[in-house]
Amino acid sequence: LTLTNAENGNPSSNPLTTFAVQASSTDASWNGFWIASTTATSATAVWFSDANLDNKVISGLKNSTIYGFKVKAINGDGEETSLGVEGQGTTTAEADPPTPNPPEWTSAPANISTSQISMTVSSTTDATHPIQYLFYFAACASEGGTGGTSSSWQGIISYTDSGLQANQCYGYAVQSRDGNSTAGSSSTVSETYTSAAIPGTPTIGSAGTSTLTITSNDANGNPASNPTTQFAVQASSTDTNFNSFWIAGTSNNISTSTSESWKSDATWDGFVVNGLGAVITYGFKVKAQNADGDATSLSGEGQGTTSAEADPPTPNPPTWSSAPNDTSVSTIAMTVSSTTDATPPISYLFTFTACASDGGTGGTSSGWLGTVSYTDSGLQTNQCYGYTVTSRDALSNTGSASASSEAYTTAATPGTPTISGATTSTLDFANDANGNPTSTPTTQFAIQASSTDTNLNGFWITSAGATSTSESWMSDSAADAVVV
Repeated sequence: LTLTNAENGNPSSNPLTTFAVQASSTDASWNGFWIASTTATSATAVWFSDANLDNKVISGLKNSTIYGFKVKAINGDGEETSLGVEGQGTTTAEADPPTPNPPEWTSAPANISTSQISMTVSSTTDATHPIQYLFYFAACASEGGTGGTSSSWQGIISYTDSGLQANQCYGYAVQSRDGNSTAGSSSTVSETYTSAAIPGTPTIGSAGTSTLTITSNDANGNPASNPTTQFAVQASSTDTNFNSFWIAGTSNNISTSTSESWKSDATWDGFVVNGLGAVITYGFKVKAQNADGDATSLSGEGQGTTSAEADPPTPNPPTWSSAPNDTSVSTIAMTVSSTTDATPPISYLFTFTACASDGGTGGTSSGWLGTVSYTDSGLQTNQCYGYTVTSRDALSNTGSASASSEAYTTAATPGTPTISGATTSTLDFANDANGNPTSTPTTQFAIQASSTDTNLNGFWITSAGATSTSESWMSDSAADAVVV
């Protein structure tokens, strides 16, 4: 404010009349104080000439504030007058908006729920308080949701917009104004998406022996387009190939992953999860992701149980790894090649079958075994025994029996033969069959000689008593009739 003093006839020289000015105002920094200089005040009167007071600029005042000024004079003897009538003036309003202009975000608009977006602006400064902020909604160019609202002017630096749609785009800008309603520029629009809604519990059905179908993914109001909400499915099961893994790949040709595989609701509806084990319960939970990549927590778990598979183990019938064969005079051993099945464990049944001829007694079947080998014991010497093998899975899906495979037990080592009827050039031979059957089948024997007589030593004896370099097989009765 600028002062012009009214000296009221007081001389400006000979003598010099001086004057003191006292201020009054709602501004406590000036009220009741005396003017000491252009910017300073004093608790006591400070004297100026009329010339010094005329056009004196008082600065440091508050804008838009009324100030009053009264003046008194002093004569050459130091006698003071009373204060004159008050002159008043009002400072003008300042015209600058708050700074920085435009305002800056401390926390740009961000989703805090499916229906709310929150934001905070950095405080601005201005000479004229209070400062207020306007957060205004600006529709997104695409994928914009409805329900967005502006804040109106407010004295706080944060704003939350509510009543919004899940996973939709909303934009906001902010501007500030001072106590004179001098408003600055708006910030650029900042866009964000509301949170996606946690999906509902998926429906699982159409159970096969190795498949389950996500018949319905519950999108729970998340948009199917503009934007397309993405979903990921996690499995849980006693099947360690799936437990805690995410379902990836394509329907009926899936793979598993340690991280989310995001797909649309339309893709998950009717999605076939294959490669499962039979008669196993599988659970599936779903999470959603908004267009900004913010994921929800998992939904409730939908469950399904695969059906029992009806196929026997393969190959069907089984094949022998080692067909039945004699291991002693009373035992026959056998081993089957392992079969495979979706429902382990696999069991094997080795079944005794009587031979059409030369069959011995004492043959027994194994009963169902968890091993691939079986030895039948308590059998007769040099007798025929037949066996088939069958396999079944844990659900008792039983395959066909293999063709019967026959084998003879080992012949018993003959006893020591009896030599008699010695002449100068002959000996009679009597064979000890040692329990080997003489018929059905007829056990065959071969006789080998040893002697200092090199014509006999190491040679085999024929039924005619002659020598041979290889075995000459004959019946027990024929051996008994041999004369060497």
